[in-house]
Amino acid sequence: MNQFKNLKIKSKIYSLAGVLIFLLLVIVGVARLRNNAQDEIIQAKSIDNYMLQARRSEKDFFARKDMKYAQKVKAAYQNILKLTSESSGNEEIKVIENAANNYYTNFQKSIQIENELGLDENSGLQGKLRDAVHAVEAIASKANKDNIMVPMLMARRHEKDFMLRGKEKYVKELHDAVNNIILSTQQSNLSANIKSKIISLSNNYKSSFDSYAEKIRQKNTATENLRTAVHKIEPLVASLELTANSNASFWQKAGLTVVFIAILIGIILAYFITKLITDPIEAL
Repeated sequence: MNQFKNLKIKSKIYSLAGVLIFLLLVIVGVARLRNNAQDEIIQAKSIDNYMLQARRSEKDFFARKDMKYAQKVKAAYQNILKLTSESSGNEEIKVIENAANNYYTNFQKSIQIENELGLDENSGLQGKLRDAVHAVEAIASKANKDNIMVPMLMARRHEKDFMLRGKEKYVKELHDAVNNIILSTQQSNLSANIKSKIISLSNNYKSSFDSYAEKIRQKNTATENLRTAVHKIEPLVASLELTANSNASFWQKAGLTVVFIAILIGIILAYFITKLITDPIEAL
């Protein structure tokens, strides 16, 4: 303190200015950290919003089989990646980015399967199955044999039950019905040419149905993987938002504390330095 008293007035003023500048830098630093925390909140909420958009469009795609919704999922996913790329050093963000990549990869697999199944009844495996069953029905109707038409109707019933419920028992029941069509055809008094056509078309129908059923199994697996990916990403985004809010609250309180301390120190320093400057003058 004696050394400070011996300083010239200009040096004392510079010292006061230096302390105040230091305190100002501390305040600016804390304010920047608080702003960063606010940016993290905005980022977390944006990721959450884009994820909700992706889920909504995903459900619309599966419900309506319209590729425009698949494009909306892609757009939301790309927006998530754009946000995560802005914080490449954040481990939480990196985990979310990996989870988003996993989600979109599984969604793309689901799109591929849906396209193979057919986005409407006339395309993909659905279209082939429809053509196959109509071909069998047409020739069976011409044959006009109840012992062929009855198992044919049963096969159609099991086909629709499988499409509605997806249970494996309907696959076996359809196979049994088709085998009954073939057996009844072989035992009938139809011409060899008609028998051959019915048997060939029946086997084609069963083969088309089996391809459809296998693709449904793949779809179920892909859907489960997609659901798992969603369940992984949702708590990660929630955790990120919680962390961001916590950080923002902390730096908000820290900022107020630092400002209060800075003002207090500034008042104290101003008092002592003013006193150190005025006391020698008053002593003259």
